Amino acid sequence: MIAHSQSRQGSNLKRRSIISQSVGGRLLSLSGLLAITLLPLVLSVPALAQYMYMDSNANGVHDEGDRLNANGDSTVVDIWLSTNTNQDGSTAQCDVNPGTGMAINSYAFNIVATGGTATYRNYINRQAVAFPNQAQSLNPGNGTYKNGFYSFSYSPAGLYRLGTLTITGTGGAPQVDFADLVNGSQDYTSFGTQCAGHDGDNTYKLGLDWHDVAGCGWSSQGNAAPSVMVPAQLTIEKGEAVQIAAEFSDINATDTLSVEVAGLPAGLQAVPGEQFEGRREMRVYGSLADTAPAGTVYEVTWTVSDGTAMQSGQTAVHTKASALSQTELEDRVDRLIETHYSHGLPPPSARALGSAALPILGRMLRDERYKPQWNKIAQAIGNIGDTAYFDTLRAFIWDRFRGRIDRATLTAIEITQNNLYPMASIMPRALDYLIATATPAAWSSLPWNLPDYPPSAVAVNMSRFTLSALSLTDSERVQEILDSQPGPADAQSLRGSYEAAFLRDLRGTHTRVRRRGFIRVWEERADWRGEENR
Repeated sequence: MIAHSQSRQGSNLKRRSIISQSVGGRLLSLSGLLAITLLPLVLSVPALAQYMYMDSNANGVHDEGDRLNANGDSTVVDIWLSTNTNQDGSTAQCDVNPGTGMAINSYAFNIVATGGTATYRNYINRQAVAFPNQAQSLNPGNGTYKNGFYSFSYSPAGLYRLGTLTITGTGGAPQVDFADLVNGSQDYTSFGTQCAGHDGDNTYKLGLDWHDVAGCGWSSQGNAAPSVMVPAQLTIEKGEAVQIAAEFSDINATDTLSVEVAGLPAGLQAVPGEQFEGRREMRVYGSLADTAPAGTVYEVTWTVSDGTAMQSGQTAVHTKASALSQTELEDRVDRLIETHYSHGLPPPSARALGSAALPILGRMLRDERYKPQWNKIAQAIGNIGDTAYFDTLRAFIWDRFRGRIDRATLTAIEITQNNLYPMASIMPRALDYLIATATPAAWSSLPWNLPDYPPSAVAVNMSRFTLSALSLTDSERVQEILDSQPGPADAQSLRGSYEAAFLRDLRGTHTRVRRRGFIRVWEERADWRGEENR
């Protein structure tokens, strides 16, 4: 995909494909953007959004009538993109370089069917003169589709009918939505523009630079059986940190879904997620217990019921012995902690250490010699996600230090707070803690302080890190907090459009987590950070 230069030809956009086990949050420096901020922040990037939508009833807008026909009856769908307005009609602008135009010279989109299956054909590019064919289109039979076109010149910012696609439901109760990225695709759902974007490549990417999209729902009436999406098989190594997500969906969004899982190996904990827009997940965390022998195959059964119909899916879980000796594990931990990362320690690398590394990491967190690496150590513990270490991290924030601390210690404390979201997703007490510390007032009685750094500034920063962590959970309680949040600071501390953009980004992230499933959102963010660190 060419975003702004004839020489790129997509070579810089051979990005990530979706993977199956990661829990990460994007952490970028926001220093200098707050009136009172004196230290670097490490938070989610704000975005002012744009809007891509599907129109199946040919009225040029997205509304309740935009649904697929019954299975087997093809639906002609127009793909629209507004480069300068949000879904609510408000103005969208370049949030990296304010004032830069949002003209367009390329586009790409990825589509995925959920709740059922669908095929795609006969895409017609409606920007035939301005956007020559990029010559990459895929429909591998797994319910996904990707296409994109580019030009060597810009067209003005505005609303564009990009093209027309024929979609046919083939089974279940399919609804089609835009995805950030799908397996086999080299390009994010994106458009090339004059705005540099957060990757600095003049390409505005869904999930990074903007969030507002709308697809087509299923049109049939009456009760539809729920669907189950689970991995067919997994291999789990002893000591490995495990995260598995099974997604259940029902086109009848008002149906209440009951979900269960049976046959898990000892040491793995199942936690049902909350239902949102007809979807619900069963999340499995933990690591294999000593009583779970290596070389065993566990037949795990996932079941969902809407009160009328029931569906089930199976996963074959293979167990194997750890490939690392204790010495090798300690060396691996040392290498991970001592390495410099431009955009933070990659969560998949931390989780790959597994729970066996936690005693080593906990020992390092208590050792003053590792102070320069405390931030990475705390991040690794948080991302491994073993709730037995929640109190270790909480004590590091509140009990470890008294009186004056230095900036390296403050940075480690901030990152510790920000990386509690994996635990908060499966541990009610951890979620309660984050909710209780989401406002600056909760940080007014800290036992430590930093010279020349106002306590009010510390309180603002800590509440921001907390809200960022909460946005990566899927709790309905968090949705209420973010929706009612006037801002994590008073009017003298944070100002104007930046504050609104920060909260808008958190709300968008949390909505995506609840809509698409936390594993998918976390893995995309973690995968991005892993590539940027290379």
